[in-house]
Amino acid sequence: MTKPNRRSKPQATKPQAKPQAEEPQEEPQEEPQEEPQEEPQEEPQTATPETVESTLIPMGTEKYVDVRTLNVNYDLNARHRNNYDVPEMMERIVAAGRILDPIFVRKSDLTVLRGNRRTLAGCRLHADPNTSDELKASLEKVRVVVFDDLTKSQELELIYDHGGQKPLAESEIIQAVWNLSKLFFSEAQIIAQLYYALAQFTGRMSKVTEIQNLEGKAKDTALWTWLHGTVGNFILTVDKMGPYLREQFLLQYRAKEGSLKPDEKVEIITTLSRTVVADLNKAKNEDQANSGWNPEEGGLAFNAKVAKLKLGEGRVKRKQPSPKDLKDRATQFQDFGIRAALQFASGEPPEGMDVMRKKLIDFDGAGYRARKINETLAECRSTITDKKVNDLVLAIVQGEPDDVVTALKPFCIVEVVALTEAVK
Repeated sequence: MTKPNRRSKPQATKPQAKPQAEEPQEEPQEEPQEEPQEEPQEEPQTATPETVESTLIPMGTEKYVDVRTLNVNYDLNARHRNNYDVPEMMERIVAAGRILDPIFVRKSDLTVLRGNRRTLAGCRLHADPNTSDELKASLEKVRVVVFDDLTKSQELELIYDHGGQKPLAESEIIQAVWNLSKLFFSEAQIIAQLYYALAQFTGRMSKVTEIQNLEGKAKDTALWTWLHGTVGNFILTVDKMGPYLREQFLLQYRAKEGSLKPDEKVEIITTLSRTVVADLNKAKNEDQANSGWNPEEGGLAFNAKVAKLKLGEGRVKRKQPSPKDLKDRATQFQDFGIRAALQFASGEPPEGMDVMRKKLIDFDGAGYRARKINETLAECRSTITDKKVNDLVLAIVQGEPDDVVTALKPFCIVEVVALTEAVK
């Protein structure tokens, strides 16, 4: 029995036993981006992407095993060891009384393909003398789905499918892109494999629903137009700039995430933004055409740029927005909170600073409440067996207002079209 994935159409199978309530999944949270890149939207691309063949995951076999027999391969996963948050997962398992969501494993060696956090948490709980005998017994009979003879691409489809789990950190997404490139995945294949994680990276999760409604060539073209600037012109461009730039690029993101190790040091002070990377790539191309360039030693123009970046120079100078710019930008957003924040930042909100300050506090509370409700619905959706209710929850969590209206129709005794404005 396979769990539906975002790229392949799942095979309809019936569970061998009556399914229990599913374990809440860590749905990706659309956190505000700490420091938006200079180019928040991808520039239109004229190149035509290759056609990416759909990866259909074959049916797995469901069985029950002792969690301690499962193998976690850290090198197989993009996640850093310090981003598993095992204690939080242990609390979930204790609250549920067992691991409810199935763990996906490779048949040959029981290596976990999806469910590393649950596996680690289960093993740690079983080894804890304070864990009840009842919970330990449940951990000795954990539901798994065993897959045999998967291709490398199919395995990666399962490994990198983090849509229902704790989202990858930005540095982990970068590493995942590089890992696939080293496995000779083309840029189009990388984008198709990781577009959900890349949506997190770019801060544009709303694009996911739009992409999921497309198929074939239309989907490939939409993905390429959206993410070629991020993957090809940014992450993969850095990957080709030699080990030092790769390391410093990754360390800058890990520093922002607070995940640097004691012996790791960010030496390049200037942020390696898209514009800075483009400037470095230009210098690299100049060296290749003139004095020469190689990944280990760089080149004259390239190294001169890097030396300035290490001193904190070479930043792209950006014009600070004026109050009028901020007020004009505010009119472009539908969200009341964002509009209010931009108007407040302008120093000239239409209702006065005191009134807008109070509104911002109210919007913050309402936004937090909405996000927590959304997270709760997302976590509980896998336990809902009624299809109509499940569709409604999915529409609320991921859909557009019109999707919510459509999902509400089976529950309404009045004309549902009239609810459109209320939903919006």
